[in-house]
Formats: sequence, C-alpha cells, structure tokens
Amino acid sequence: MVAAGALALGLVGVADTQAMATTYSSAFDGRYLYLTGSPVEGGGSACSSRQIYLAAGDYVWGMVTDQGDDTATIAGDGIYRSFDMNSPGVRSIYLAAGTYSWNDCITQHNGYYSMTSTLDAGYGPATLYASNIYLASGGYTVGSLLEH
Repeated sequence: MVAAGALALGLVGVADTQAMATTYSSAFDGRYLYLTGSPVEGGGSACSSRQIYLAAGDYVWGMVTDQGDDTATIAGDGIYRSFDMNSPGVRSIYLAAGTYSWNDCITQHNGYYSMTSTLDAGYGPATLYASNIYLASGGYTVGSLLEH
C-alpha cells in the first residue's frame, strides 16, 4: 500500500526521519514527504514505523506536520514540535515501561489528509488520530512526537 501511496501522494526524495533526543527525552517517528494540495480518496497512504523502548511515565504525544524550514518549530535537539493541547492530534498519555511498535500514517481523502499514530507494546494499541488536515502542495515532515 505504501508503494501505491507513494505514486498517488507524489512523494519525492523520501527519507525516513527518525531522531532521538538526549537531553529533552523526546522521540520522533515520521518521514519527509512531498504532498499534493489536491489529495483524492483512494490515493493511498504513506507510513513509517520503528521499535522504541520507553521508560514508564507521563508523555505528551502529538502529530507533527510542518513545511520544511519555513514553518517548523525546531528545538535545540533537532526535534520538531508543534503541540497545541486543544488539538485532536495531541494527547497526554501514561505509558508503562517497555518496547513499543510505533507506527505513523498519513492518508489521502477528497481534498484533505488524515493522520494516525499507534503505540503498541503487545497488549493493545494506543491510538492518536487527526483528520481534516488541509495542506498546500509541498514538502512536509509528517509523523508524531513523544515528549517525556
């Protein structure tokens, strides 16, 4: 599905972007994509995934969409941050210590995108979802960020 989505999304120069911060206790899962400003239903999805060990504790988990260096808020550790706790794409969550499968997908719909992120340690996934994301054509870093 990713291969079909790559053509429909107009992906150019796709590179997985996976960074771990050291001093901010943050982690990012996502990738850089070229997205069309006119997405269509059935046009496909693009996903990224990784395995990550997380310490037990409270986290802020949020979707990230930016447009390169023009609108990204980048902290000193190189992690993209764009959290608004009132957004449907952001939540506070308690996570038990363990190794998690972390998956992020952006999907085309008629005129807009949706994003889904899941964290699963084997006992049922936690899910973060945002819909009605309207983007102009261009390059974007998309995914999700965990801050501890």
